[in-house]
Amino acid sequence: MEQKKDVYKKSRVLYIISATLEYFISILTGTAYLAKIAGSIGISDGTIGVLSSFTALGCAFQIVSLAMRTDRAVKPRALTINLINQLCFTLLYVIPVVDLPKDIKTLLFTALLLCGNILLNVPFSLKATWSKSLVEDKRRGIFAASCEITSLVSGMVFTTVAGRMIDSFEAKGNQAGAFAVCAVTLLVLTVSHALCLLFIREDKLPSDSEKPIAERLKGAITDRTTLLLLPLFVLWNATQYVTIPFFGTYQINDLGFSMTAVSLISVGYALIRALASAPLGMLGDKRSFVTSMSLSLVAMTVGLTVNSLGGKVSHIIFYILYAVTLAGMNSGIMNVIFDYVDREKRNGAVAILYTVGGLVGFAATLAVKPIVDYVQKNGNSFLFFDHIYAQQILSILGAALALATLAYINTVVKRLDKVEY
Repeated sequence: MEQKKDVYKKSRVLYIISATLEYFISILTGTAYLAKIAGSIGISDGTIGVLSSFTALGCAFQIVSLAMRTDRAVKPRALTINLINQLCFTLLYVIPVVDLPKDIKTLLFTALLLCGNILLNVPFSLKATWSKSLVEDKRRGIFAASCEITSLVSGMVFTTVAGRMIDSFEAKGNQAGAFAVCAVTLLVLTVSHALCLLFIREDKLPSDSEKPIAERLKGAITDRTTLLLLPLFVLWNATQYVTIPFFGTYQINDLGFSMTAVSLISVGYALIRALASAPLGMLGDKRSFVTSMSLSLVAMTVGLTVNSLGGKVSHIIFYILYAVTLAGMNSGIMNVIFDYVDREKRNGAVAILYTVGGLVGFAATLAVKPIVDYVQKNGNSFLFFDHIYAQQILSILGAALALATLAYINTVVKRLDKVEY
């Protein structure tokens, strides 16, 4: 019997390439790189932590996707919005070299970073549904792992070159030159990413866009499964955003890592995450994503506990374990929506869950910023501790939240009924 032609094969390859390019862009706009740009402008550590959490605040704008018609092609809208958002990120590297007052630079940096993160998230749920349509339901975990592995392995080379390049320019007293090279690189990545999206196949998917927006919103926020998944997104985002946004400045200003060292840490992180992605993805496909996420959260709890001890070695150990965490959580937290939420309600569920999770993440960063400011103003002392960095305190709080997330998925999410394919 003749096998049916796989019409999505080319599109899956292009999607993996586009995901890799997005990962490269995220590297150049990640916490350590943002800390480098913002530090050159003169922005404080606590404020940089808040700015780094704009990735979470941007998630709040995924709710906009509920107002976007799903019976029309996603591709042109996603392509246009992504072009604008990536250009915003490119311009971040231009701000430090422009001759403007510090306050104006800070305002422009904040506006571009916020705009970029908002536009990154507006088409997120539509793109997620589009990408999942290219893959069989029973292979979602391993496909996500393939995307991760490709992005991370190639990202190891990319981040090493980027870190060494910045250190090389700074050693010659030419930080502006490093920023210029980064801006040009981001521009090339932006164009390449747009070309990939342009050639990914898109077929018409089942749609509920004939319903009024208010009805779709009500259906999403009153769906029992979505509401039961909500605490998972709240706890997980709180875990990340009381800690990670502040680690960029911790690496550079407190632990004294060079950008080359930061890049080497990123390489190790990427290698571990790539190695862990496939087994955790297959575990999610064969058993459940609750199981793969549980292992990931154990790694997060241990990693943050070790990081709370302070020092370079502890921080490196944390990043190794954080790599294992994201290998399972990034795939798992999206796939539980596709496992448990009815097909016609998934777009709304993605929008609601990521919106609320993002708002909580940003609020969590704002809530702990006073701790960072207080500890720094008091010469790195807190209560009975004479020499402690704020990030050590935040790590303890993050470990407690990771444990709470682990408990919730094993007591509530695990008991939900899976959708029949």
